[in-house]
Amino acid sequence: MRLLIFTLSLLVAVVRSVDASQCPEPPSGFGPCVITDANCLTDSECSNGQICCPHLCGKICKDKVSLTVVKPGTCPSNAAISCFVGSVADTCSSDSDCPGNQKCCNLCGKNCSPPQGSAPQLPPIGLPAPPPVCPPVCAIACEYGNVLDQNGCPTCSCKKTPCKGEAPLTLDRNGNTINCGRGGVRCPLNSECKIHPADAYALCCPIEPDDPKPGVCPKLPNPLPRCLIFQNDCKQDSECPGDQKCCSVTCGIGCIDPVKLCPVVDCLQYCEFGYRLDSNGCQTCQCKKSPCEDEAPMTLDSTGNTINCGRGGVRCPSNSECKIHPADRYAVCCPKVCPPVCEIYCEFGNVLDENGCKTCKCKKSPCEDGAPMTLDSNGNTINCGRGGVRCPLNSECKIHPADRYAVCCPKVCPPVCAIYCQYGNVLDENGCATCTCKKTPCKGEAPLTLDRNGNTINCGRGGVRCPLNSDCKIHPADAYAVCCPKEPSPVCKFGSCPVPPSSFLLRCASIDRCKYDSECEGTKKCCKHPCGRQCRDIVKSKPGVCPKKADPTLVLCKRRGDDCYEDATCPGSQKCCQGACGNACMDPRLTSTDHAGTCPALDPKIQSLILCASLDTECELDSDCKVDQKCCKDYCGIKCVKSVPKPIIKKGTCPRLRYRCRRKRRDFCRSDGDCPGDRKCCRLPCGYKCRRPKRIPIIRKECPAVNTHPIYKLFCSPPLNPPCQVDRDCPQGKICCPGVCANRCLKAPTKPVCDPNPCGDAQIKCQYGQTKDENGCLLCQCKSYDFKMS
Repeated sequence: MRLLIFTLSLLVAVVRSVDASQCPEPPSGFGPCVITDANCLTDSECSNGQICCPHLCGKICKDKVSLTVVKPGTCPSNAAISCFVGSVADTCSSDSDCPGNQKCCNLCGKNCSPPQGSAPQLPPIGLPAPPPVCPPVCAIACEYGNVLDQNGCPTCSCKKTPCKGEAPLTLDRNGNTINCGRGGVRCPLNSECKIHPADAYALCCPIEPDDPKPGVCPKLPNPLPRCLIFQNDCKQDSECPGDQKCCSVTCGIGCIDPVKLCPVVDCLQYCEFGYRLDSNGCQTCQCKKSPCEDEAPMTLDSTGNTINCGRGGVRCPSNSECKIHPADRYAVCCPKVCPPVCEIYCEFGNVLDENGCKTCKCKKSPCEDGAPMTLDSNGNTINCGRGGVRCPLNSECKIHPADRYAVCCPKVCPPVCAIYCQYGNVLDENGCATCTCKKTPCKGEAPLTLDRNGNTINCGRGGVRCPLNSDCKIHPADAYAVCCPKEPSPVCKFGSCPVPPSSFLLRCASIDRCKYDSECEGTKKCCKHPCGRQCRDIVKSKPGVCPKKADPTLVLCKRRGDDCYEDATCPGSQKCCQGACGNACMDPRLTSTDHAGTCPALDPKIQSLILCASLDTECELDSDCKVDQKCCKDYCGIKCVKSVPKPIIKKGTCPRLRYRCRRKRRDFCRSDGDCPGDRKCCRLPCGYKCRRPKRIPIIRKECPAVNTHPIYKLFCSPPLNPPCQVDRDCPQGKICCPGVCANRCLKAPTKPVCDPNPCGDAQIKCQYGQTKDENGCLLCQCKSYDFKMS
């Protein structure tokens, strides 16, 4: 008896330790248990896929329960049923083991029994329900398919749309269907693309709304930034994990945490600019320090007081905006807040808008206001960084804080005082406006030209003409129109400029202190200098020309420096010339060694066809070339070429023939030297030919003009002395000139002696020519534009 009790307790412990998740529910019964050979301890002792499951008297091998189906209805009561020993047996484990609508009930074991009440008949468990038999349908073609009845059979009606429930299609702004297929347009918000399996259609249908999750989507920033890439990660809240909601984000639609609903807070204190918000956007009882965004400090005036920018107040300064309370409790100036910008890399930074905020556009250059960078003569960017090239005039070096670039940019003037100047502001040495007003609009603030009464002359449209030696100065917007004295023409002073020092020895800003010699005091001249044009003392230059400067890249300099600055510091006939290593005394080259002949003419047709990679300079004077060569301009620079004899120009002019040439012939000559005798090579309609020249009567400029009209000869009387024929017939100091009645001897005019070089060794180039004195001699002064017009 003790052995039986020990065995039963061991079996109960084993039963409790086995996982019976796939076993049927054990039956309930009464009476003693009998241990048979069918008992088991583990699943390995069972066969045919059975498992070891708990039973009344231990464990027995049973089939696995694959599907549990609870049929409708309730099992009958087993209170009135008496079970005998040996009659307790299980014939089912669940309702799925029973046929029809019978249920698996506890009736002296688990047995199949009809439920109480009526229940519909179900198909056998484990077999699929037979498909409904659909009647034949009408032979019609429906674009979106047929409408289905309650059994899922097609009817003779066509669907109006492919959307669920035949919902209307999503249309564009023009009311047209949206094609969202492959390569089509993306469907708008709250819509999805419905594509036919055979690509018969691809249309946008509205999304069926689902049950929204609790919470509110957060507000988007205003204004929205410009996005390059849009995301659509969800369409409904059900597609988001956890408590997240499908909300509109900065660049599309995505799953984000909702905003929690805030509790009602009653604060006892009054806050002028409102209450602060917590991390969830809910109100707290702490006061804001300012109404500006993120409680930024308010913009103050120069005195440090708050600016009242409300109705009738002061305008906010730059980069600030007026923040007005809806009930006019305050109106203060706040700094402008920039919206978020696109995540793009810009080498020179982003372009700023009118509020000073970054945009999605990149700057083309690091210069102020996106001005173009200063380029060299070849159109390349100048590297002006550490060890680079110096920027040219009116430019400054712009270096990145991290040394990413170092380029030359035009100089930008600083902001000027907000004062009104009638004639504009005075400019500094960099050409920037200062806080001083011009007294007159004339150059150099010269006084205005006044009338006899001392009043300003109005010379604008419909006004008075300015007097002599005055010009009318008109404002671009017609703000004024006054008479200013004419600017004196540039005067070239006698003498030569000293040799400028080498640029690599100086570090200075290139600023022009003068433009013309007339702007310099006394005998000083406006000369070139590495630091800009400056007024320098003139020097006496020695005859000759400095030799050609050697290429600095081909010369190895032992020392870089200047040994001289003017010709007077050099011994003998040597001149102070620029060399590869600095200024040095060198033997000059004489300019009078011109070789015989002339340079050959260049064919303009060939010149238009040649594209030169670079312009080379092989020589400067004829002495640099061989005896039979000259230093001439070639198609691609200046080179030594073989000279040609000077063309012979004979007296007279070619006759002018007016006729058309039907067929052009060859040229019989090229110059007057190809023609015999006194004939000239003339250009005729059919080519160049030798023709007799047309003689021009020689008129002596020394004799006065005479009116030779025949009516004047009626009053002529016989001359007392015989008329002269040539100058030798007249006494000394007189010449023979034609008269009205006969030739007569007149006093010869004295020819003035003019200076052949009025400007000395200096060279002057005048656009309208040089002026002359009363004797007709050239002066070292250029004609003005007004002189040419007169």
